[in-house]
Amino acid sequence: MDLSFFDQILTPVIAIDKAGKPYYFNFICSTFFQLPPRKLQKCESFEDLILSSKLDIQKYIEEVEDKKTYSLTPETKFQTPGGDIYNCVFKFFPLGEYIIINILDFSIEKRLHEKYKEQIIELRETHEQILKADKLTALGEIIAGIGHEISTPLMIMNNRLENLENYLGIGDFTSSQVAVESLRKEYNRVVKIFSGMKSIVKNQEDLFEIVDLNQVAQETIEFFNGLDSCKGIELKKTVDDENLWVMANKIKLEQVVINLIKNAIDSLRDSNTPQPKITISLTSKKELQLNQVDVIDNGPGVASEHKSKIFDMFYTSKDIGAGTGLGLAISKKIIESFSGNIDLVETKTGCQFSIEIPTVELGSFTLTNKYLSGTEDREGPKILFYGKDIDHLNEIYASLASTHHVLIFSADESRLSETLNFLLVDCIVLIDKCNHNGLDDFEILDISEKDDETQLKILEHKFGS
Repeated sequence: MDLSFFDQILTPVIAIDKAGKPYYFNFICSTFFQLPPRKLQKCESFEDLILSSKLDIQKYIEEVEDKKTYSLTPETKFQTPGGDIYNCVFKFFPLGEYIIINILDFSIEKRLHEKYKEQIIELRETHEQILKADKLTALGEIIAGIGHEISTPLMIMNNRLENLENYLGIGDFTSSQVAVESLRKEYNRVVKIFSGMKSIVKNQEDLFEIVDLNQVAQETIEFFNGLDSCKGIELKKTVDDENLWVMANKIKLEQVVINLIKNAIDSLRDSNTPQPKITISLTSKKELQLNQVDVIDNGPGVASEHKSKIFDMFYTSKDIGAGTGLGLAISKKIIESFSGNIDLVETKTGCQFSIEIPTVELGSFTLTNKYLSGTEDREGPKILFYGKDIDHLNEIYASLASTHHVLIFSADESRLSETLNFLLVDCIVLIDKCNHNGLDDFEILDISEKDDETQLKILEHKFGS
C-alpha cells in the first residue's frame, strides 16, 4: 500500500503491522526522533522509539482492530533515542493491513503551561509581599498611637488601685466593690485593644473559610471603640439579614474594613465634621446571589479629581508622609481574590465604599482558583456541603481541603435545588439533620453521627455510583 500521502502531514505518522513492527515513517519522523531514515527503518518495534514510556502499544493495536475505529491514548511522557523528552498523545487507527499511529506533540504547550504556573506563583508571592508591606504600614500607623490608648486605662486602673487600698483600710467594702468593678472594666478595655491588634497581625494569609459578615463588622467596631482615635465619632452597623456568609479570608477581609474605617476617621478628623458618623451597612442581594458591605461616613467625601485614581497603586490624596497610596489598591486586590468587587459609590454628601462578595454557595465554588488558573493539575470530586453551622462547615472544609479540589458549600435551604441545577456535583453532605427534599437524583450513601447534636448524611449521585 502506498502511504506517501502522509509525507504532507507535519506531525509524525508511523505505519506498523499487527505485531508492532514499523513499516513506514513520514518525512517529519526523522526530525522528530532525531534519527536518519536508514536507522528508523531498522527499528524492530515501535516501542524502541518511545523509551521510558508506560504505553501499552499492543493493547491499542488490539482495540482498533477489534472496534475498527480510532483510539486516543492519554497524554504520555517519553524519551526518544536522541534524548529528547516529549509529552504526546498517540492516535491509533486502522488502514488496510496496517495500524497508523499519528503522534500529536503537546510538549511546547506543556512547557508553556509549566512556565505559566511558575509566573502565576511568582506573581502571587509578589502580591503577598506587597500585601504584607501594606499591612505593616497600616499596623505601624495604629501602633504609633497605641501607647496613649493603653496609658489611659492604665492610669485609671492605678487610681482605682489607690482608692481600693484606702477603702480596704477603712473597711468600706461597698466602695471597694465599685473600685473592683471599675478595675475590671478598664482591664477588659486593655484586653480588647490587644485582641484587636493580635487579630490584625495573625499570620493566616492563605486560609479560606466561611466568614460571617456580621461577626466581621461587630469585631471591627469593637476594635475601634477601644481606641481614643475614634472617640467623638459614632460608629455603628445596620443589618438586613442575619445569615450573611461569604467564602473569604477573615483576616484579610477585616483588614479591608479596618482600612476603610481608618480612612473615614482621618477624613472626619481633618475636616472637623460636626456630629461625625460612620456606618457599616450589611445587606443581602439574594436575587444577585451577593452580600454587600458598605462603609459610609458623613464627611466631605472624595474630591472629583481623585475619584478615578483612588484605587491606583501608590496614589494618595493625603499629605506627603501621611499615606502610602497602598491601602485602597491592596483592598481592591483582596476583595477581587474573593471573586468580589469594591467601588466608590456616587453620593451627594459624605463618602460611601461598597464591597460585593458572592454568597457562600457561589463564592466557595470559585475557591478552586488554583485549578482554574492552571496552577493545580489534579481534579477531584465536586462536593456540596449543606448546613447552617459555620463552625461545623469550616471544620469539615479544613479537613478535606487538601484532598478535594472542588468544594461547594450551601447555607441557604431555598437555594439548594437551584444550586444543583447549574452545578454537577458528585456528592452532597448534609449537616445537622437537614432534610433532602428535591434531591431525587441522589441516594443516601451513609449516615453517621458526628456527635450528640450533629448528623452527617452523605448522598451520592445515582448515575455516578
